[in-house]
Amino acid sequence: MPVDIVDNGERLATIADRSQDFAVASHFIEHCQDPIGAIANMLRVLREDGVLYLIVPDMRYRLDCHRSATSNQHFLRDHREGPAWSKRQHFEEWVRTWEAEQARTDQDISARVNQLLEMDYGVHYHTWTCMSFLGFLTQLEEEMTREGGIHFEAQLLFKNESEIITILKKLS
Repeated sequence: MPVDIVDNGERLATIADRSQDFAVASHFIEHCQDPIGAIANMLRVLREDGVLYLIVPDMRYRLDCHRSATSNQHFLRDHREGPAWSKRQHFEEWVRTWEAEQARTDQDISARVNQLLEMDYGVHYHTWTCMSFLGFLTQLEEEMTREGGIHFEAQLLFKNESEIITILKKLS
């Protein structure tokens, strides 16, 4: 299928509200600094009964297997306060987990984190297991209701070998 829209996936600023029937985010949401806001924007651009198809890596079978699942409190704080408070922490965790061979001292780690931040390198900011993603969706629904926002229903949550496949349907 040819791509007909290219935009900042977290904001979707060039896409009108309620203008799309279908949105796909495959191996994307873990790269979002504010996944609650990103999914809210994806749902915002969908028409009533529109479908959001999400594919998220299960952290236990991917690069993130040595990390902890991101907590719902962390997601909420990133959404409500903005993700700047946690960005350095994510990069430090990335370097300590995946670049430990090259960055052994605190000074090496700090230098590498600064380099990656300068590049705005695309790390996995957030991580999920199948069960923690279900909890995240519940938290997302509560947050969107609190904000007076969009309502959705999970139509499918399926775990294959290493991914969590989710279909959300936008409600009226």
